[in-house]
Amino acid sequence: MAATTSNKGQIFTSDFVASFALFSLFLILFGTLWNTSIDMFTQEVDTLENQHDYSFSLLKTSGHPSNWNSSNVEIPGLYRHSDLDAEKFLELKDISNSSKRRLLKAQNLHIRVEYPNGSLVEWGGENLETYTNSGENSVVPKNQTVYVSNQETILSQSSERVELRYYTWHN
Repeated sequence: MAATTSNKGQIFTSDFVASFALFSLFLILFGTLWNTSIDMFTQEVDTLENQHDYSFSLLKTSGHPSNWNSSNVEIPGLYRHSDLDAEKFLELKDISNSSKRRLLKAQNLHIRVEYPNGSLVEWGGENLETYTNSGENSVVPKNQTVYVSNQETILSQSSERVELRYYTWHN
């Protein structure tokens, strides 16, 4: 009687080893690409959040020089002492959009001052609201990531409680 060999029931065959190696290589490649993509995305988000926080912190100062106007501003702070200054806000409105973007390091921004009931504050016949998006009105997008900061404060000219709202986003 001749002895015959059978591959039946064997776990480690050359086909299995080759397919396992190929699958492992694919899994390692996928994991590496995934981690790289996630790292790039989170770094971009962190950068955008840092830019937003930086520019909002600048707005909460008296600026530089402390008595700045639209023609000599280096840092556009909106506060005088510890209260929001409506006159400085109106000066900020007079700055060109490109200068606002440069000074506040934000591509698109919307800044407004509201009363606690949500209505817009007016001073000297003008709304305390400014923005840099190119549309005909200030529309904060609904389908993008928008960074929002709020600061409850006192309006120095009227001693009324108001809220400074700051929005930024990127296209």
